Amino acid sequence: MNPTRSCLSTGAGLLALALTVTPLAADDCISCETLVPVYMTGEFDAVGYASWIDINLHSQTASKWVYSSGTYDLNPGTASLVPGKDYTVMVTGDGVEGYRAHFNPSEGYTVFINGLERRFYDASSTVIDLDPLIGSPSDSFTIRVEVVPGNAFTPAGVALPLSSGKVVWRVGMGQLRNGKSAGHLAIRQDALDTSTFQISSLIYESPSPEVDRVPDTGAISQVRAPFGLVTVTSMTGGYRLRFYQSATGPDGSGLYTPSGTPFVTYEITSQEGNTRMRIDRIRGSQTSRSELKKITTPNEWQMTDWYNPALGTSSALRFDVRRFTSGNLVEETLVKGSLSVLDTAAVTRTQDTYANKGWGRELETSKAAFDGSSGLTTTYTYYETTSEHGRYSKIKSIARPDGTWTGFDYYNDLVRRGRVRYEFRPFEDAPTTPTFSLSSGRVTTYTYEHSDWNGEKRLPTQISTSINNV
Repeated sequence: MNPTRSCLSTGAGLLALALTVTPLAADDCISCETLVPVYMTGEFDAVGYASWIDINLHSQTASKWVYSSGTYDLNPGTASLVPGKDYTVMVTGDGVEGYRAHFNPSEGYTVFINGLERRFYDASSTVIDLDPLIGSPSDSFTIRVEVVPGNAFTPAGVALPLSSGKVVWRVGMGQLRNGKSAGHLAIRQDALDTSTFQISSLIYESPSPEVDRVPDTGAISQVRAPFGLVTVTSMTGGYRLRFYQSATGPDGSGLYTPSGTPFVTYEITSQEGNTRMRIDRIRGSQTSRSELKKITTPNEWQMTDWYNPALGTSSALRFDVRRFTSGNLVEETLVKGSLSVLDTAAVTRTQDTYANKGWGRELETSKAAFDGSSGLTTTYTYYETTSEHGRYSKIKSIARPDGTWTGFDYYNDLVRRGRVRYEFRPFEDAPTTPTFSLSSGRVTTYTYEHSDWNGEKRLPTQISTSINNV
């Protein structure tokens, strides 16, 4: 993931408090990731000699081979998944009397297994064996990562800003009947290329029984939601999304018939040989345009946010330029009043420095109010020991430019794995640097004792804070 600021989210009550130590992207959009690392761990019950198991997710595995009976931890693996997209987990093995799998996503994201929100998959009674008289040679289930849900929703037909530095664009699908979000239609890609402008690039995020995606798999043709209907059709150089307030159907082929005229239309088209993405928003006789352009030399992206084509880009809401250097590990962002002067007209300027970790790229420093050499610096550290399954890839500490800091520790057991256990902060002015001691500073402890329907312990039953061990 690509964080640049951090907050501890409490928006959805105790569940959100327990789940999220959320680094926010520079454009305040943690949901703007194209790939989310998911750390796979677990254990299995072996019959005895030459028992083995392989849990495969998107060509990455968590596996183990043993030579005696017992319960064994799996060798972990990390898979990078597109948010909102369903994947099949294939489990193969021999001499397996049962297994438990755990999937720990990057902060700010959650996991759905077989359509239900959970990180832990309990298959303790599933026997996997190459002998058909004993068990099945394989098992499978589906998994999907999504942004941690909240009570907020994006109104139907309202598009969120393009993200520069990659291709991420989302348009709201309104509310479900319970008032929660019906999700988004989205494009998530690392590069602009031919596939960006094909309907197959479009993803429906946050599937719900109240929403009908037509067809169920493959390129989207229609999406029926409580607000109405979206149709998706090809056009020269790209495709078109039309939002209708009502529709009838489905007919025998599963398609719906829209009623009336669309209240908003989006046209996504390729410009300049797939180096520029254009999105036109059409409401009645009014057209607004947003564009994303990739420049090879220097390595930068330029985003022009919603302008009137008749008035030109000077009417744009925002210009955003992102430049990458040092093998894409240093990212400089300029929010500007004009694209004609790239350096001197910046309204805000930040610099983020990343490092390649075992699970993917992570932010190490973020400089706000950057002047070309220095700025207000926030520093991030991470747990990087693979044998620490509950900690691995998690944020360890955040040190801020005002001298404050926060440290985190996490549970390791399967049913609480990856949940925040301790949160460390200074009390008054001490300790001055991130310290993971239970006896100094302000320490908040999260206790999870209640097991849910899946055997997971997700909600804290007690939250207590001590100061200097008192």
